[in-house]
Formats: sequence, structure tokens, C-alpha cells
Amino acid sequence: MSFEDWKEMMLKETGQDPQDLHLRNSSGRQKGDRPSPDVDEALGEEGEISLTFDYGEGDGIRTGTYADSATSNTGDDADEALVSKDGKAPIHRSKDAGKTCKERFSYSSFDAGATILKAGPQAKNAKAILVENKDSYMLLECAAQNKYVIVELSDDILIDTIVIANFEFFSSMIRHFRVSVSDRYPVKMDKWREVGIFEAANSRDIQAFLVENPQIWAKYIRIEFLTHYGNEYYCPVSLLRVHGSRMLDSWKDSETGREDEASKDGGALDADPAASAHLRSNATQARDASTAPPSKQTNSTKPAADTVQPSPDSADATGTTSGTTSGTGKSRSGGTASASAPTPTVQASFFNSITKRLQQVEANLTLSLKYVEDQSRLMQEALQKTEQKQVSKLTRFLGDLNHTVLAEMRNVRDQYEQIWQSTVLALESQREQSERDIVALSTRLNLLADEVVFQKRMAIVQAILLLSCLFLVIFSR
Repeated sequence: MSFEDWKEMMLKETGQDPQDLHLRNSSGRQKGDRPSPDVDEALGEEGEISLTFDYGEGDGIRTGTYADSATSNTGDDADEALVSKDGKAPIHRSKDAGKTCKERFSYSSFDAGATILKAGPQAKNAKAILVENKDSYMLLECAAQNKYVIVELSDDILIDTIVIANFEFFSSMIRHFRVSVSDRYPVKMDKWREVGIFEAANSRDIQAFLVENPQIWAKYIRIEFLTHYGNEYYCPVSLLRVHGSRMLDSWKDSETGREDEASKDGGALDADPAASAHLRSNATQARDASTAPPSKQTNSTKPAADTVQPSPDSADATGTTSGTTSGTGKSRSGGTASASAPTPTVQASFFNSITKRLQQVEANLTLSLKYVEDQSRLMQEALQKTEQKQVSKLTRFLGDLNHTVLAEMRNVRDQYEQIWQSTVLALESQREQSERDIVALSTRLNLLADEVVFQKRMAIVQAILLLSCLFLVIFSR
């Protein structure tokens, strides 16, 4: 069974619609959301991002890395297969469920990509619970009626552990809180699925709570704080962790369990070296064939009889082994052959899923490059249009400036000409007036000169007359 088929089966068993998950994932990729840890694992070590932030001491403080996620999921977080209530589909729960440590990956960590979608009206600094720092915390007023926070996890998981902590002294401690989950957001209040109401101890320490019934593969979690200890004004929350298992991890564990059962049942075949060697050679050939890029997806779901054709040697080896064992051993060996045959199909489906992921990454990369090229072209066009607009504006501005300056210069020239003409006219009139004054003065001077001459002449005449009178008087006596 391929991972896609197994995921659809698990979603149907938990009451979820696989189409909604596909639509949500595709819409998330179109919106440019951050990639999930599955894609990082498919890319390998080059695609892993390691972010390390140490905020304190103790086992309760986790160092958040993407690389730790892969390590913890494959190592300490080994899953245990449980049976769901209806007995149809197995639910794989981590053996560390109900526990927390720095090695366990927290899907509500800010380093993993979790975000705060909404918080109560009285909540302050809600994003502090996503960062493991003892000096930062989310403040809640204890007397407030509606105290809650909604967190978007970094991946769709089956929640098994909820962890909260309050390291602040002189504050009230959260006592009862309700946890609800959903696979979509936003949703109505009646669409949230409650996974339980938990009671915390009145302790300034990290407290982990086991989730018995995780309900669904959850992407969003809502935590409502109901009651509290003490009579302080504030009820802070310093830390929130959410542990669980992803679909890919559960599928890997189920496939590993099947292979282990097949290996246990196949112990009878190891009695014949020739048969075991032939089976190993067939498995190697099937593995080599499965590593080649598949042409179609349907090839990964073909029966094992179409993938590996049994040879006469393998039939003889199986017959020899069946002949040397008892009747029960004979039936067991027959079951082992049928159980070991699907191994190439599982490997082929696994490599097909990896090939799909690589193709999706290549397609996304191609689309990203095309998007960047289109954006660059649009940016260049926008810059060219902006440059043309600026050039036209500058040209128009310079033209208006030249026109204004020329008009001002014309006005100044006209004023200068008017002043010059008025000055010339004033000078001409002054010159004419001066000439007239000079002529008048000349005329008066001439008159004065004539009068002086006349007076001189009259004086001479008077003198002559006086002398004449004197001579007359003198000669008359």
C-alpha cells in the first residue's frame, strides 16, 4: 500500500475528507506557505535548516531544530500501534506519549513555523508561548471570561501530548484548560473537536498531559483556560508544546511492522541456503528495478506476481524447504513467500512517492523561476514606464520652467525699455528746458548790454550839455 492510499484510508477512518486536505495543501503552496518537514526530509541534508536557541537549563527546555525533528521521529519517537475504537484502522502513538523532553519535536514551536492565529481580547504577547524563553510569557487576566489562544501547527499531526508551563512567581497558575482541534480554519465553535479537559498542578514547572483521544489529524489547536489557582491578577503562560506523530511517520512504522512480521514468518526459508540466496538475488533485482524512475504511478500498486516472476530454481528451493519441514512448516513457508513478495511493491511505492516529491519540488522550482522571471519582466516594464513618466514629467517641468523664465525675462526687458524710454524723454525735456533758459538769459543779457550802452550815451550827452551850459554862462558874463 502506498503512502497516499494509506493516508486517504486513515483520513476516512478519522472522519476527514482527503480532498479537503489536498485542496488546503495546494492552496497553502499557492499562497507561498513554508514547506512541511516531509519535503525537507525528501530533499535530504541540504534541505534541512538547523536553528538552535538555548534559553535555559533543564530537560524541559527544548532546542528547536528541523534536524532534531527527523532524528526524534526515527529514534526516540518510535510509534506503538494502537487500535481505534471501531477496530478498523490502527492508530500509531509514540512510546513517549504523555512525556516531554528537548529531544521531542514540538509542532507548536516558532522555530518549526507555528503561528498564533487568534487570542482572547485580554491576552497580551500571545506569541511568547511559541518561543522557549523563561523571560517572556503570555499575559492573561484571571478575571477575564474568554481566555483562549488558537495556534496553527507546523504540520498535520495526531496529537498525543500537550505541554504548558508557567515560570512566573507572584502570579496565578492555570488549573483547568480545554483543548480542541480542527483540520481547517476558520471554523465555527461547534466544529472544533474537543480532545479533553486537563487539570494542571499548582507548580512552576513544565507539565505534560497525555491526549487519550486525538480525534483527527489536526493542523489547528484551540486552548481555552477555564480556571486557575490563587487570587493574583494575572495568569501568565510561559510555554506551550504540542507533540504528536505525522502521517508519514505512522505509515513508515506500519510498513516497518509488516516487514518485521514478514521477516519473523520467513525464518523457515533460511534452512535452505540456495533458496535464501535466490530470494536475496530476486529482492536485489527488484530493488534495482524499483530505483529506476517509474513511468506511471499505477506501476507501484501492481501485485507482486507481476513485479517478480518466480523462477524454477525458486520453486525447487521452496519445494525442498517444504519437504524437509512438517505440515505446519509447509504452510508457514507458503505464507512467507506470499508475504515477502510484496516487498518490491512497497519499495517501488516508496520510491514513487519520493519521485513524486522530487517532481513536485522541480515543478515548484520551475514555477518559482517562471514567477521570478515574470515578476522581473513586470518590474522592468514598471521601471521603464516609471522612467518614461519621470522623463515626461521632467521635460514638462523644464518646458514650464523655461517658459516661465522667458516670460519673466520679457517682462524685465519691457520694464527696462519703459524705464529707458522714460529716462530718455526726461533727459530730452530737461535739455530743451535748459536751452530755453539759456536763450532767455541771453536775451536779458543783450537787453542789459543795450541799456548800459544807452546809459553811457545819455551820460555823454548830459556831460556835453552841462559843459555847453557852463561855457554859455561863462561867455555870457
